[in-house]
Amino acid sequence: MPAMKSIGPFEHIVLEAVAALAEETYGTRVLDRACTLAGDDVNVGSVYVTLERLRKKGFLKTVAAKPTGRPGWQPTKIYKLSSFGEAALDESIQTTERLFMSYLSRKRERIPDLRYKLKLLQKQRI
Repeated sequence: MPAMKSIGPFEHIVLEAVAALAEETYGTRVLDRACTLAGDDVNVGSVYVTLERLRKKGFLKTVAAKPTGRPGWQPTKIYKLSSFGEAALDESIQTTERLFMSYLSRKRERIPDLRYKLKLLQKQRI
């Protein structure tokens, strides 16, 4: 059991990428999803180092990938969110919500613009 559930912003992105993928969650797919979530390119090495760190902390589990029988490169590890990883994501989201609510209380004039952006996000379903 991990001693602490708190995670950093990049760990949050990587954990959310693993959680969002659900299937075939191997390194390159996590990288692609992390880039989407970050809104920018992220370093390949950073993703793999973070995946391993999160596994050591107990937030992720790995299982051996099943061979597909197709020639070429095959992923060796499939990543899954552990119950501790889910709890860490939940805690991080709650912290982010508190920060966002604090931000909104200071920036009330931007609320109509945010409502519009939220509606667009709901249509896109990231």
